Amino acid sequence: MRIKEDMQTAIRGSLYFPFSFSKNKLHGAVQGYLVKFPKSIADEFEQLRDLVSKDIDNSPVFVEQLGTSYRQADESVAITRHKPFEHDPDVIDRGSKAHRRIQNSLANFLLENGITPESPSNSKINFDIGWQVNETYFIAEIKSITAKNEEKQLRLGLGQVLRYMSLVDKQNISKVVPVVIAEKVFDVSWYKTCESQNVRLVASDDFKDLLS
Repeated sequence: MRIKEDMQTAIRGSLYFPFSFSKNKLHGAVQGYLVKFPKSIADEFEQLRDLVSKDIDNSPVFVEQLGTSYRQADESVAITRHKPFEHDPDVIDRGSKAHRRIQNSLANFLLENGITPESPSNSKINFDIGWQVNETYFIAEIKSITAKNEEKQLRLGLGQVLRYMSLVDKQNISKVVPVVIAEKVFDVSWYKTCESQNVRLVASDDFKDLLS
């Protein structure tokens, strides 16, 4: 009886369709619907109940927990065009061919120089690619760039790596270097902006600068 009542409540507004609509067109599934079930319904399913019962983990991430074996990005995947702010811009960028090409090119460059590229091993610090040189660990965000979107993309990338740094265990903060890899840098003032925040900005044709 309780489930039936909760389902009726859900249908009246708490339960969302797993698809989005725009101008009578059906779009893909959206992630948000997965977290909008009433708790009493989720409690009836063991897997959902476990997810609901977990507290938010605000503990820092230790340096040794940052990376794992590198996962090659599929450069053949194409994405559809979206309206501004309709979807997470970082999700869209990570799905672009330019982003994946740069990421794999950097991974190959690191391997050629005897450095092992890594992918993130946790969801809290979800960088694009990481690597370790001696006692220093680098976490990098990659941004595809055009003359029109440079300002937005570099603001996003800088904000991401600064957020990652705030989540790394403070005792090991000196061992982590945040990096933003830009497809191109049109506005050179961005180098000064990133340097002021102790973030390294590197263009995709200047990977060699990462070795210095």
